[in-house]
Amino acid sequence: EVRFPAPERKGRRNIISLNDGWTAHCSVAHDSVVSINLPHNFDDYYGYLQLRHGNLHGSAIYNKVFTTEKHVGKRYFLQFEGVGTYATVTLNGHQYPKKLVGRTVWTLDVTDALRDGQNTLQVLVDHPAMQTASPWVCGGCSSEWGFSEGSQPFGIFRPVLLIETDAVRIEPFGVHIWNNSTCDSIFIETEVKNYTSNPQTLEVVNKFAFANGKTAFRLSEGLRLEPGETRTIRQVSPIDNAHRWCLDDPYLYTLTTMLKRPDHQDGDGDVNAEPALVTFDEVRTSFGIRNISWPVLRKNGDNRFYLNGQPVFINGTCEYEHILGNSHAFTPEQIRSRVKQIRNAGFNAFREAHQPHNLLYQQLLDEQGLLFWS
Repeated sequence: EVRFPAPERKGRRNIISLNDGWTAHCSVAHDSVVSINLPHNFDDYYGYLQLRHGNLHGSAIYNKVFTTEKHVGKRYFLQFEGVGTYATVTLNGHQYPKKLVGRTVWTLDVTDALRDGQNTLQVLVDHPAMQTASPWVCGGCSSEWGFSEGSQPFGIFRPVLLIETDAVRIEPFGVHIWNNSTCDSIFIETEVKNYTSNPQTLEVVNKFAFANGKTAFRLSEGLRLEPGETRTIRQVSPIDNAHRWCLDDPYLYTLTTMLKRPDHQDGDGDVNAEPALVTFDEVRTSFGIRNISWPVLRKNGDNRFYLNGQPVFINGTCEYEHILGNSHAFTPEQIRSRVKQIRNAGFNAFREAHQPHNLLYQQLLDEQGLLFWS
């Protein structure tokens, strides 16, 4: 037996996939319990049928047993990228409130229920007919009887992650970045929350780097958070001669957002020296600097769309996130294949139909130079 040393813990995020090794049961689809991996969908694309109800409706139960280490002072979150439609999570016997998830990401704090060692996770998925709390396309759930445009996902149809972070953290989707119309200033907002019961003093650092890793600028701001407090830090920096993102050159900068605090155990032995700052949370965001101009905003009689001052004819496709046999349950390989097909067909723009797609789509479109309309 070969034993490898445990990886050194840097105190930053630990992201664990929970996609493999589930069992699931749905009485309206199968009589027995099935072993599955995520993403998964019990609706095998019934939406193409012109039926009164073009989709399955009902409930399904997903179960998984997993083992993990739990560390003192850390917070633990389950991240569901897509559940059709409602999810009731039970972890180690503790049931959380029922949540409408649908096609957008839901993050659940499970710190108190998580155990060091073996954990039992159950997700009850409810996909009722005639619900109006979220968009639907089933022909039986609208006034246009028999018209089923596309299909609804029924199940845990996107990835599930367990995320370990510090008890002071950057919130989910808490980094916002944009540029001005002249592409010479970058604006950043960072949402930070203190999950502890004590005040916390820290430093918020945003490092904006070129594709080669060289730093373009670095912003830093001190912050004190009261127990349970959430704060949004707003920063701005000029940037000279920005390398702009365009269809032929989809250039992406990288924004590294870091939370830092003094390391009182740095062991340098100098009691008079200021303790070094250590990073305890970090999120990276790709960003392309560009300028867009729509005719409706110019009102100059020129009906063309402009990208970085140059007219661009938008030759786009409107894609349903469907695949026969799985409907919305795409693997990363299938998504990469879809984007490759779109590029090879000559399209330069992409629109989601009709709800948000898997998050991997946007990453690939940004990297490969396609305009994206969510």
